Amino acid sequence: ADAPFRFAQWSLADPFLSPSKNFTIRTPETGCVPEWAACVIDRQNVHPLFHKHFPHAAQNLLPCWSFFSRFPRLRPVILLRNGLTMHAGDWPHGLLQLMGATIELSRAWDPSKQCAVVGRLITRPEPGGLGREVRWLSREADARLLRVQLRRKHAEALSHFRSTLDHSLHVGLLTRSGKSRSLIHEAAIVARLRQELPRANHSTALFNGWPFARQVSWVAAQDVIITPHGAQNVNLAFARPCAVIAEVFPRYYYVPSFYLTLVQAAGAIPFAAYPGAFPLRDQRKTDMDGTFAWRLRTRNVRLNVTADEVGAALPVMMRARQRCLNELKRRGQGKASDAIPVA
Repeated sequence: ADAPFRFAQWSLADPFLSPSKNFTIRTPETGCVPEWAACVIDRQNVHPLFHKHFPHAAQNLLPCWSFFSRFPRLRPVILLRNGLTMHAGDWPHGLLQLMGATIELSRAWDPSKQCAVVGRLITRPEPGGLGREVRWLSREADARLLRVQLRRKHAEALSHFRSTLDHSLHVGLLTRSGKSRSLIHEAAIVARLRQELPRANHSTALFNGWPFARQVSWVAAQDVIITPHGAQNVNLAFARPCAVIAEVFPRYYYVPSFYLTLVQAAGAIPFAAYPGAFPLRDQRKTDMDGTFAWRLRTRNVRLNVTADEVGAALPVMMRARQRCLNELKRRGQGKASDAIPVA
């Protein structure tokens, strides 16, 4: 019999990149007044799948955003070196547009001649896992600034899911299609969410074919999200402050240190759902004994989390959200229920 799913709040002691330890930042040596902030992506610091898979492109682009946010008056540019090319999909280019950044491929673009402050991630992004946690941003304010940009540039897409005057609870189920990582009991889970939270605004989303702005706007509108593990969760960079987000993992594939660090960095509350009481032990077995084929097999399965297991976890998740809201209020950061912080 399948082990029951357990929902547990998850966090990393330090989910942020360090500007001093993870980046090199070089100011112009000529004494000119800087005009550009140039983020360098090269063969030494790029994720190997940067040009093939959008969440791995984001593993380099979001750290660049953190660098740019430190120099808000400078024009942002990403320098792709060593023949690197940009992922051609809508999501990375949507993020670039939101960041206001341009791409420069040519060696002719010389940072010293352009009077640029140059930032560079020192090492390649981590793959996730014990001791190899993925860190995406250097501070929570970077995620807030992303949401500000979303409001400025995609207000219409955002208002489709939630207006700035809507302070009701929004509950979302983010799904996947097919036989890989989808929720077996999706319909029953939706019904249970509606039963447990009858006054909330409920929605279900399948991001296949959705443009960037629609994906991130849906995420930014939700106060509660339940989602299978997978690439769609890179959108959680746009999660609302104190949103509670549960990522569901299958047996022998437990990697909360990939997307849930992004949830934490955004100021939301990460939960990991796993079938069994010993997820770390199970993951060590996969890491130490499993072949690549075994790893693919363990993660590319449908998820058997039940409506009853989701229903049992909801009170714990909602209490965690309320504690977070109370802490925001105590710190004097205004109404945490606002749809998007507006500059």
